[in-house]
Amino acid sequence: NMAWHTSMVQGAIRKLLEDVTEDESFVTIGNSPNHICWQTGHLLFTAAMRLQAMGQKAEIPREWVLMFGRGAKFPGDRSVFPPFGELRATLLTAYAQADKAVAETSDEYLDSEIAVFPTWKDRAYHYITFFLTHDFYHAGQVAIIRRHLGRTGTFG
Repeated sequence: NMAWHTSMVQGAIRKLLEDVTEDESFVTIGNSPNHICWQTGHLLFTAAMRLQAMGQKAEIPREWVLMFGRGAKFPGDRSVFPPFGELRATLLTAYAQADKAVAETSDEYLDSEIAVFPTWKDRAYHYITFFLTHDFYHAGQVAIIRRHLGRTGTFG
């Protein structure tokens, strides 16, 4: 179930990001500052958190973790962001690592208690499904921006 859930969410996000251009990645809607470039960096941060919950480490530059992590101050200037293509490629590398990790993670480990955050001790699979659910929420935001850009729906 965890492998299927991981594949489904990551596959949806791959489809949403595959044809987005650098300029399109900075389009916003209304008062929301969350453009696709920021969404992608944030998804990369949570992919790293999922990998951590599976006992692995993603290779993400520290400045990206600080820029896209929970509670980070949103930089308003486009020039501060890494190139969208680089973020997307790094995210896809983390997704490949997560696909492999989830296939290799034992049921016993998934049911064990871990502490990804110091104040939150829970079962490994709770962390992983929480982050996947979180990522699908942000995928919805990307889908809305894609529609604003004139793209057809990605699914269905």
